[in-house]
Amino acid sequence: MNLAKAKPEKKGEKEKEWTISEVLKWTTQYFCKNNISEARLDAEALLSSVLSLERLKLYLEFDRILEKEVLDRYKRLIKKRLEFIPVAYLVGQKEFMGLDFFVNKHVLIPRPETELLVETVINKIKEGFFCSAGKKTEEEKIVEETIPQIVDLGVGCGNIAVSIAKYVKNCKVYALDVSRKCLEVAFQNSKTNKIEDKITFLLGDLFYSLEGYDLRNKIDFIVSNPPYIKDTEFDNLPLEVRQEPYLALNGGKDGLDFYNRIISQSLIYLKEGGYLILEIGDGQKEEVTDLIKKEDLCFVQVVKDYSGIDRIILAQKKILKGKIN
Repeated sequence: MNLAKAKPEKKGEKEKEWTISEVLKWTTQYFCKNNISEARLDAEALLSSVLSLERLKLYLEFDRILEKEVLDRYKRLIKKRLEFIPVAYLVGQKEFMGLDFFVNKHVLIPRPETELLVETVINKIKEGFFCSAGKKTEEEKIVEETIPQIVDLGVGCGNIAVSIAKYVKNCKVYALDVSRKCLEVAFQNSKTNKIEDKITFLLGDLFYSLEGYDLRNKIDFIVSNPPYIKDTEFDNLPLEVRQEPYLALNGGKDGLDFYNRIISQSLIYLKEGGYLILEIGDGQKEEVTDLIKKEDLCFVQVVKDYSGIDRIILAQKKILKGKIN
């Protein structure tokens, strides 16, 4: 059987009918032969999109015969996938933190490991921001009751900012990006998830767009998953990753360009005791930690991802002795 040639070969011959089960089996084999990773998962995701059906529900309709129009649309997606266009771009959607996000070629596709970044912020908010041991003072209790102000640098599709705003009952998020097209996607996702009133979207290079908002020394959390791929490593990335925005991946000669700028400038906006929480690339822990230690920041901890790789770094702006902001 050949889905790509699923037409009658002779006049009067009936065109073959394809069931969901047959189509998925054929596509999986075809993807495997053409070096497509996660062949079965990709086949299911593409067919689910065409049918507007949840992926797991495909298994409940295995014997369903697919209409010609569905097959034609599915074959077009298969062809594009063979060009290593990411599945998320083909279906226009990616799940993150249990939420659905619209994505297109202008934004970086959310990764599972970035969920750790969001979870770390949420956990710190639940802890009351500070790492105070023992009984809290009345001043610290007041701090816990305030609405945390959070800056997301490089918002992309909005997965970090929207997720935090969705899962933290009371918060104010400033979502910054240098790309207007990214901000448009992020704003759309904030509306889809019904939290647009909790996020201010600002266009500009890193902290530049915060000028005029009277936020210096007032931010509780600065969060970012900055570009961290080295110039020399870009051509070695998987073909489908190279389809994503170059500016969202390229971290400069040593992969540290954005960490240098973010870490030094974060001190201007973080309040005393405020946190800088960054996602890092594999093997960047020592270099980023050194950058943190050069500034007036306390290195707090590193969080490993599900593969045991150092993925999240937390730093805290020093608190002046005897003073709580």
